[in-house]
Amino acid sequence: MKIKKALEIIKRTKKSINHISLGQFLDSYIKEGEVIFEGTQEELSMKAYIIKIVRDLSVQREGVWDELKKMDFISSIAAGNGDNNMLHYVDLEKCRFKAEKEGSFNYMKHLAEFVSKGADLCHLDGGNRTDAIIGFLTNLIPLKAGFYDYGYDEDGSRLYYPNETDTLFEDLDEDFKKCILSNGMLVTVVYEDLTQEERAELFKTLNDGIDLNSAEKRNAEVSIICEGNRELNKLYKKLFVEAKALSQTKADRWLFCEYVSKLMSTSNNYLKTGNWSWAGSAQIDKDYKSGSQADLDYEDSRNFFESVYVPYIKLIPDMKLKEPDLYSSSAYIDYYLLLTYMKKNKIELYEKNKKTKVNFLKLFTLEIINYFADEKTDFYTKTTKGVKRYEKYAGISTKSMDTCLKARMDLLIDNFIPRLLDDKTLVKVTNRTTTSKSEKASLFVSQKGKTNSTGEEINPFTLNKEAELDHKKPLRKGGSDSIENKALESKTYNREKSAKDLEIAC
Repeated sequence: MKIKKALEIIKRTKKSINHISLGQFLDSYIKEGEVIFEGTQEELSMKAYIIKIVRDLSVQREGVWDELKKMDFISSIAAGNGDNNMLHYVDLEKCRFKAEKEGSFNYMKHLAEFVSKGADLCHLDGGNRTDAIIGFLTNLIPLKAGFYDYGYDEDGSRLYYPNETDTLFEDLDEDFKKCILSNGMLVTVVYEDLTQEERAELFKTLNDGIDLNSAEKRNAEVSIICEGNRELNKLYKKLFVEAKALSQTKADRWLFCEYVSKLMSTSNNYLKTGNWSWAGSAQIDKDYKSGSQADLDYEDSRNFFESVYVPYIKLIPDMKLKEPDLYSSSAYIDYYLLLTYMKKNKIELYEKNKKTKVNFLKLFTLEIINYFADEKTDFYTKTTKGVKRYEKYAGISTKSMDTCLKARMDLLIDNFIPRLLDDKTLVKVTNRTTTSKSEKASLFVSQKGKTNSTGEEINPFTLNKEAELDHKKPLRKGGSDSIENKALESKTYNREKSAKDLEIAC
């Protein structure tokens, strides 16, 4: 049979496939030196290492093996079965250089950050397996107790090692260590010329037979919002699961990032348009693109999430309740959006401290319970084949359709907020006017050249710089911004007073 040769070579991904021993892996990718990883105090007390392979979370599923699963994998390597699955890596410097040549600057900067920290490769697939190998070789994960049989050596002697207890690598018999390093075989695939798009596509292909969800596919983007939400995932996912805002299943595999993104996008849309419209996956896909409006607005979005919303979520587990959660999962969404409404309309707690925040949470939860208890009111959900459909509150609380979201928010805005404004739980904050020289001069005259609170003499030559206007009744507590509610104080006194007020509020 005549074999035909291709006249034109189709471009293929440039890569090297290597069969290496565990000893070669150790020599190539783990160096003694400064600590570049974060860990527990116990981990940091271990011998320091420079790890040349890093975990790039933009191309990794979130799921992380527990120690037992890592130990099982290490046992299979020690027994000589580590080459059953390929480990896929990206050559950081070569791909960075290609990105620079092609003008893909965000991707180039992303890879360059790893290179600057001394890394050579990043995971593409096999992150959990690589972490297990590195953990074993750096004495963080022990070799599982067992009988390790390597057959016969060149002299015909039986080569085996009984490991009676789980043992760290550094504590193993020297001959046993050498045997593991030489017999533990791995197969690595190192890609040298992947673009960002090619890397993302290859990542989707190499997923251990498990379909990637939309959040995992989206996580391959190189953008501010993508990286920032991964940080929020690390900081707060456990908190949100504990507070019952999300189940573990709905938080894992980067779904927490998707949840946060939808909250932020819906909130931002209301702040800009005044309309309630729940952000779907298609919108989040757009938001995650580098340079999108959501990407540019991310710093403000994150600040609101962390400084305004998260403190309330932290209070829920702290209440020491048997089942510390709000009445329904939708209540967490509605609470975030209610805080958004308050921000847009300059409504705040009359006083800000832990007690008033807990009280606000309780009042909100009671309000939600009242809505669930209402068996009379029907809410419009959608029109199907010309027929309008209606449901009780319990029905609209489980749906993210705009009509349902608007109905829930209208209830809170029309009933809940006005009631709390009336009883002074909340207050609408008045905008400050710009400090004018005429007001300072007028108060200087009426106060006879002395500060209002301490009676300290005010030097007229430094009136503009050393004296400040203070509201007798704070704006946040309903005070007006008129001159009748203002007094002249020394800068030192006013700053100390503001600091004390802030300390009490926190």
